[in-house]
Amino acid sequence: MIIALRTDKRERISIFIVSMILFTVSLTQYVYTDSSAPPDNKAFGFMALLLGWLDIFGTGISWCANPALWVSWVFLFENKIKAALIVSALSVMFSFSFLLFSQIYLDEGGNKGDIVERNTGYWLWLASCPGLFSWRFKFIFKA
Repeated sequence: MIIALRTDKRERISIFIVSMILFTVSLTQYVYTDSSAPPDNKAFGFMALLLGWLDIFGTGISWCANPALWVSWVFLFENKIKAALIVSALSVMFSFSFLLFSQIYLDEGGNKGDIVERNTGYWLWLASCPGLFSWRFKFIFKA
C-alpha cells in the first residue's frame, strides 16, 4: 500500500538543477531535421521554444510540455508534490507526443515537410521532462 510521497529540500533542488540543465542545453541544440533544402532544414531549440506554439493543434501540442514543465518546477519549490507529479505527467505526455508526428510546418505559407530526424536538442528536452517526473516518486510501502 502506498502511504506517502516525500522529498526533502536538497533532493528537490537537485531534481530541479538536473532538469533545468537538460532543458537549457536542449535550447542550444538542433531539435529536428526536416525535408526542406539545407541549410534551413534544421530547427534550433530556442526557435522551437519561441515558435512552437504557433501550430498548437498539430505538432505544437508537444510545445505544451514547456509550460507544464515550468509549472511543475514551481510546484516542486512550493513543496506541492502531488500537484507537481500531475503537471509533470502532463509534461511527459506532451513531450512524447512529438514522436507521433511525421510532418511539420516549414513556413508561414502553410507548407509542410517531413520530419526526417529528431536531433540532440529534442532528446535532451525529452529527458528533462520524464527525469523530473520519475525522480519525484519516492514511495513508502507498508507491508
